[in-house]
Amino acid sequence: GTFDVSLEVVDVNGCRDTLVRDNYIRLDQPVANFTVDNQLDCPGTTLQFTDTSVPDTTIANWLWDFGDGTTSYIPNPSHLYTTSGNYTVSLTITNVLGCSDTRVRNNVVKIFQGPNTNFVIADSIGCFPFLADFTDISVGNDAPVVGWSWDFGDGATSVEQTPEHTYASPGTFTVSLMTTDNNGCSRSTSKTVYVLEHPTANFFTLDTLGCAPVWADFVDLSSGDFPIADWQWDFGDGGTSTDQNPTHVY
Repeated sequence: GTFDVSLEVVDVNGCRDTLVRDNYIRLDQPVANFTVDNQLDCPGTTLQFTDTSVPDTTIANWLWDFGDGTTSYIPNPSHLYTTSGNYTVSLTITNVLGCSDTRVRNNVVKIFQGPNTNFVIADSIGCFPFLADFTDISVGNDAPVVGWSWDFGDGATSVEQTPEHTYASPGTFTVSLMTTDNNGCSRSTSKTVYVLEHPTANFFTLDTLGCAPVWADFVDLSSGDFPIADWQWDFGDGGTSTDQNPTHVY
C-alpha cells in the first residue's frame, strides 16, 4: 500500500513542529500472469506464451518453467513440446526493486499423443506391371484416425484407407502413409516396394536342320538382373523340359 509519514518534534522548551509527507512510503507487489495461444495441441507444435502480469514498476526479470524440464528468461517466449502429456507452466517475475511474484497454472497445456501410423503390404516385391495391395493398421490414441494420405513413391497418391496401386515401371519406391486423428494430430511412416525387371529369354541351337531323328542341343542365353531359377521349354512337337540346357530328339 501507500503510507503517509509524519514527524512531530518537541524541544526542551515545549515548542513543537510537525511535518507530514503524504504517500511517502509505497510498498507495491507485482502480480504475475500469462496466457498461452493454444492449450490443446499436437507434438511438434510451437506454442506462444505471453506475459500479462500487472507490474507495480518496471519488471526486470522473467523466469518461465514450461513443465518439461526447460525454461526461458524472455518476456514472451515460444516453446516446442515434443512429447505428449499434461504440462504445468509457471512464470516468476521480479521488478527493479527486487519484489517478485509467481503464477502457476496446473496442467495448462495438453499435448495429444497422436496416432500410431502403420501399414502392411501384401507383397512388397514383384515384376512390373506390379499391383501392390496396402492395408492400413494405424491406431488412434487420444482420438480415432479420420484421415489417410498415401504417397506411393512414383508420383501417385491416394486418400483411401486401404488402397491398391499398380507400378508400371521397375524401380525401388518409398511408400509413405500419413494419418490424421480427430484432434488434428498427424504422424507418418514409410516402407519400400521393389518392382523388378523381367528377365530376357533367349536361346540357340546349332541343330536347326537335319534328317530325322535329330538330336538338338539347346543352350540357354537368357539374362536378367537376378539369377534365373526356372526354365520351361516347349519343343513344338509335344515335348517339354525344365532343364536349363536340354537335349531333345526330333
